[in-house]
Amino acid sequence: MLYKIAYRSIAVREFSREELEAMLVDFRVKNQRLGITGLLLYRANSFIQFLEGEELKVMALFGQIRTDARHKDVHLFLHKPIETRVFPDWWMKFRWLDGEDEFNMSDLTPQNVRQLLRDYGAQ
Repeated sequence: MLYKIAYRSIAVREFSREELEAMLVDFRVKNQRLGITGLLLYRANSFIQFLEGEELKVMALFGQIRTDARHKDVHLFLHKPIETRVFPDWWMKFRWLDGEDEFNMSDLTPQNVRQLLRDYGAQ
């Protein structure tokens, strides 16, 4: 069964674009091996990540993510079965969000999560 989750977290320190790009290389290799696809958003020391794949693999990966020392205050805000992937071709798409992106990552609602998926899932 396919499953998707989304969480937000706070970085323990500010990361440069170069640092995040280097981490993404490892994330993509691991996700490809596990058959997990998704999207990672970063803005002002906050992360939002969407992951999708086989339920057991996604939840096992999330268990590892929760204990990753690079971030804190991990909050799972979406978890449910799905029929099809939103990000079928992305082992881990990444978007660096800047001040032009108008949403508050710490106050997510189902409506603005859907808008995020529309805005960034199609790019």
